[in-house]
Parts: sequence; C-alpha cells; structure tokens
Amino acid sequence: MFQANQSFQAMTEIVPWLGGAKAQGEVVLRADQPREWDLPPQVVRFNVPSASESEDATERHYGPAGARFTVTMDDWKREDGAFVARVPIVAERAHTRYNVRANSVAQMQIGVIEGREIKDWAQPEGVAVVNPEPIGGGENERGLVYGLILAVLVGLVIIGGIKSIAKVAEKIVPTMCGIYVLAALAVVFMNIEQVPEAVGIILSEAFNTDSMWAGGLVGVFVQGVRRAAFSSEAGIGSAAIAHSAAKTNEPIREGVVGLLEPFIDTIIVCFMTGIVIVITGVYAQQDTIGLAGISLTSKAFGSEIGFFPYVLSGAVVLFAFSTMISWSYYGERCWTTLFGASQSMPYRIIFLLFIVLGSISSLGNVLDFSDLMLLSMAFPNILGAVILSGKVGDRLEKYWASYKKGEFETYK
Repeated sequence: MFQANQSFQAMTEIVPWLGGAKAQGEVVLRADQPREWDLPPQVVRFNVPSASESEDATERHYGPAGARFTVTMDDWKREDGAFVARVPIVAERAHTRYNVRANSVAQMQIGVIEGREIKDWAQPEGVAVVNPEPIGGGENERGLVYGLILAVLVGLVIIGGIKSIAKVAEKIVPTMCGIYVLAALAVVFMNIEQVPEAVGIILSEAFNTDSMWAGGLVGVFVQGVRRAAFSSEAGIGSAAIAHSAAKTNEPIREGVVGLLEPFIDTIIVCFMTGIVIVITGVYAQQDTIGLAGISLTSKAFGSEIGFFPYVLSGAVVLFAFSTMISWSYYGERCWTTLFGASQSMPYRIIFLLFIVLGSISSLGNVLDFSDLMLLSMAFPNILGAVILSGKVGDRLEKYWASYKKGEFETYK
C-alpha cells in the first residue's frame, strides 16, 4: 500500500491529470491595523471549520496560491472603518469537497515553528477572514484509475512467478539506483568544497544535546527503526525469502550477499541523500520549513539539476513497482506455506486489491497500517533469529574455517 501511494503521488508530478484539480478562490483579511507577512506558503493556512451534521464534518485547509505568502502595507485598503486585504488561496488537496460556498472560510492560521517543523498552528490576533465568493474548481484525484493500471501491470509480472519478478527487478533496480547515485555524485562534485562541513553538520546535529532532548532518545530510535524498515526491510525477515530461492551450496555465502542490501541502500544511497540535502542548503532555507521526505529531496536536487525532480518522480515510480513485485513474492511464499501451493491465486488477487486501495488512501493511514504490519512481521522474525542464532554461529565458524583453508572453488 505504501509503495502504491507514493508512486501515485510521484506520477501526479509527471502526469498532472492524475492529480485532479485543486479548488481555488479568494479570501478577504480584515483587521483594525494593517499587517505585513512574507512567509513560505506551507506555514500559512485558511480553514473551513468542522461543519454541521448535515454537511461534511471534516475540517478543510487551504493555502496561499503562489510561491510565497506575501502581504505588504500597500495591499491593505480602508473599507467600512477597517483595513482589508485580498489573498488568493488554493486547497491543500485535489477533491470536490474543497468546493465550498461563500462565507465558509472562517479562520487563518500561521504555523508555530520549532526547529524545522511546524509544531502547532496559531491565529494572528485581530485578523478576521472570510471568502466573499464561492471557492470552486476542485476535482478528485484519479487514484483509482492509476491504481487499476498499476494493479494490471503488477499482475502481469507476478503471474510469471519468481523468474519473471527477478527479470524485471534486475533491470529496474540497478538502473534507477545508478542514475540516482550519479546525480547525487554530480551535486556533491559541484559543491565538493562543502562536503567536510556538511559531514560535520550531520554529526554535530545528530549528537548535540538539543537534538537528543528535543526528539527524545526513544522517539528518535522508534522513528529510525520505522524508516529503516521501509528503506532496507532490515529485521523483518522478508529478504531471506528471496535469498532462499537462490541455488547455492553455501547458505552462509548467500547470507553475506544479503548483508550488502541494507549497506547499499541505507549507508550509501541514504547517506548521499543526506549529504545532498545539507550541501545544497535547502534544509536551512525558510522556504522549506515543514517539508520532509521526497519533497525536501526533490528541492535539494532541483536546486542544482533543474530537471531532476521529474527524474526523481520517475525513479520513485519504478522503485515502487519493483518493490511491489518483490513483496508479492514474499507474501505468496508465506501464504502457500500456510494454505498450500494451489491457493496462490487468491493471494495474488488480494495483493492487487491492496495496490488499488493504497493508491486511493491518504498517506497517514497507509503509513499507520504499514507500520503495524511490519511490526507484526518483525517480532516473530527477531524471535526466530535469536532462537536459531546458535546454529547460524556454528555454520558461520565452519564456513570461515573452510574459506581460510582454501577449500572453496575460486573464479577468475
């Protein structure tokens, strides 16, 4: 579900039609005294409060239309004994529920910033807001269309089994990983003199007392484990299913190969991502406050390689596709172990349905569900690893003894 959701969001950057249309309109700010603001749009929002039971009871948020929220003294006009300023706004999401009638918007809020995050929202004192005209033009995201197409494409691959999955994955993953790493290296070499300082910033910010107390050791640990599981699947036992399909007389050797996976995507790829974000300076810019994940990464690469955000969106789609077909195999192996090989087709249908569901669900719901599922996998896997650690240790000692004696065939 997570991969389907993220690939849909990335695809909307490439094919805007899939993303629908965001409702747009105008609000009027009214105050006793004029104010000035010059803020990034993500830290300002205008709200339609929770409605009555007969209407949509969910609060809706709108942001300023444009690259920045800028209101100057010249924007205020004197009307009916007060100062008023007109501000164009746009809905936070593409959906028809953001099409509202006049006088629905009733609140303006500005983010309370702590560090680089928006911790809370506060209303500026003495400022009233209203939309004198209806806000319209919103159209729903076409996640269902994308989800159905994606499910068909994934279905065509997974029906072919592990060999078909391997053929697709072995072409997509190295290619996109190579492009991403080369782009990161290009940015690094364009700013090579800043690399030592960037590494120092990463280390100092990670271990200073403010970070430790502000994030909380337990909170940082939990967040790190959650994202590491998404990044490399370390500790949840999924990779072992793929490696078990390898034809080898030395399972220890295959296990060592498996250890390279988290090293490459976590130590190399994720580290290079962090370096790019720091050396480009986007992490410290006011315009990027509140941004995280792929949005911040896209800003960093785009500041040096203008077209790369589109390449990054394509990479997200392809990485997500390869991850989905790989996970379909993991799940199918577990399913057939429990219910028999003849029951593989029902599993594939269920898997494809979850792809569609992930494409139309909100990211928050998808993350919560995915975290719960990964946790349910990690506990029995870690327990099994502890129980079998003695046997693995014995096999490892025998393997290294044979290796040192030169008993294995060498290839040149």
